[in-house]
Amino acid sequence: MELPAWVQKEESYIAKSKERDLFLSRSLLGVMSALSALRLQAVRRQHAKGTAALAIAAVFGFILAVSAARSPWALWAALALELPFLAWQKPPVIRRVLGMSLLAAAVAELVVLPSLLLGQLQVLVILPCKTFLTVTAIRLLTEIFSWHELIAALRLFRVPRLLIFLLDTTLRSIVLLGDIAQEMLLALRLRSVGTNPQKLSSVGGILGVLFLKSRKMSEEMEQAMRCRGW
Repeated sequence: MELPAWVQKEESYIAKSKERDLFLSRSLLGVMSALSALRLQAVRRQHAKGTAALAIAAVFGFILAVSAARSPWALWAALALELPFLAWQKPPVIRRVLGMSLLAAAVAELVVLPSLLLGQLQVLVILPCKTFLTVTAIRLLTEIFSWHELIAALRLFRVPRLLIFLLDTTLRSIVLLGDIAQEMLLALRLRSVGTNPQKLSSVGGILGVLFLKSRKMSEEMEQAMRCRGW
């Protein structure tokens, strides 16, 4: 039996210069970075019992004091209080904290920019500074303590156990759905050969599958809670 001519013909695929998988690569890297951040939270060094609760109370009091401050000297004092904790961290942590804080301060500056027309120059300085200080305090709290410690510390503040259970379950579900999204994006990238101008439709299919998976997980969780008397 002779093979057809089109089977015997040699083909060499040359990818076009305009056809790149930057969209899929960035999506995959984004999911992987988010998952790695959550997993680093889980394996972070555990502190003494009650330390996380004390830190939450201190940050809450710090945010209240910064929000009630009216003098620039009070903001300078708050910044001087934060700098030792920030300088004690590693360079990658400092970059993450400052990046998020500066971004939040820039957004706050854009929000209060119309007050320049009313002559409220003090608002243009004080509100972004307060935003920077509060976001820095919260980011330092989440960088020093793991999510498990912060959630467990909420019990000392009389937070309902159902809310604590929902927070912990939500984090676990995010990790599971992130693993599924990572595997699907990797499979889509391996199968994307040649020109594909409809990459957004493929990613839309992945989002649809994630929605169905999340719905199935929620139904299984509801059935498990019913079986346990919830």
